[in-house]
Amino acid sequence: MSPAPLPSRKENAPIEKKPPQPLAARAVRVQPLRMPVLRRHSRLALATIVSLALLAGVWILQNFVGERTGPTALLTYFPTHAWALFPLVLGLIALRRRRAALLCLNLLGLLFWAKWIFGFNVPLRVFAREKTAPTIRILTYNVQRAERGTQGLIRTIKNQRPNIVCLQESQRSSPNGSRSPGDVLQREFRGWKSARAGDVMTLSRFPLASWRSYPLRGRRRILETTWSTPHGQIRVLNVHVATSYPRQRRARRGLWRRLSQVARDSQPSAQARLDQIAPLFRAVAAGNPQIPLVVAGDFNTPPRGLFYRALTSKLEDSWARNGCGTGHTFPSRLPMLRIDYIFERGAKSKRAFVPDSHASDHLPLVADVIF
Repeated sequence: MSPAPLPSRKENAPIEKKPPQPLAARAVRVQPLRMPVLRRHSRLALATIVSLALLAGVWILQNFVGERTGPTALLTYFPTHAWALFPLVLGLIALRRRRAALLCLNLLGLLFWAKWIFGFNVPLRVFAREKTAPTIRILTYNVQRAERGTQGLIRTIKNQRPNIVCLQESQRSSPNGSRSPGDVLQREFRGWKSARAGDVMTLSRFPLASWRSYPLRGRRRILETTWSTPHGQIRVLNVHVATSYPRQRRARRGLWRRLSQVARDSQPSAQARLDQIAPLFRAVAAGNPQIPLVVAGDFNTPPRGLFYRALTSKLEDSWARNGCGTGHTFPSRLPMLRIDYIFERGAKSKRAFVPDSHASDHLPLVADVIF
């Protein structure tokens, strides 16, 4: 027996519609409220802008406020390596997230730090006539009273073959000590002429035309020597800038106490440096302006701040002109600061470099000068 056929649905039969349910009976899915959150690349962009603004602010404070306040004096005189961490880390994050624009901005921040904060220098041009012009090699060296011995000092100086040597801290390490490093070096370089004033000493293979000294600060003196070279006379000022000030306390024991004392002493010590600009400029102006001038020595000042800007307003920094790299000279085992200089007026450096040596707590600075 066949099953009964299903009732056929008529094409035009009306479709039954269910009545709408009340609102309370409906199952309504409510979306949770979310606070607006910046995207990852937006946060990275904001951090990049803050980093660039921070680098610009550091540069402005170092060069235009400088030694006027204690915090900015610390900012000026302390090493600047740490400021590279911000654009470096943000640049690596941008590289990982493939944010090309942010990567370029952080690279620009690194270049700004390297040139204007860290002081990395690249000589851009050397004229053809300077390559063949005769030169005089000048070496400046803080010998630290020969506390590490004199043999290393002698070897370091001889290896550079200088024509003029400017020494700082060339006196005895103690009143009852042996011969001063200046005496030892003068005996070693037989036939060289020399002059002394305070703790500075200048030696040269050229004939000494004249010399005199000027007061700087306390027992420190500025030594002026005039040398008769085969290319004409040259004036050399040998300088060792003092950092002490009246009523300065002795260094305390313990890391925290020493750091707190450094923070307190930063502005008075910086002001002591600024006070020595006037006597230094008086010594510069005292000589014949027609004779080429070189001012060399340990200035205890990095290439930023009010003291350095005052010097470069009247003198040219040989390293900034033709040095390659940072030019850091202190401390010698891990150089982090450029505080030794050779400045010029009426002469130009053809080359400037820092030899490697551990004979003192400073590295020597050498410049080939033409005039």
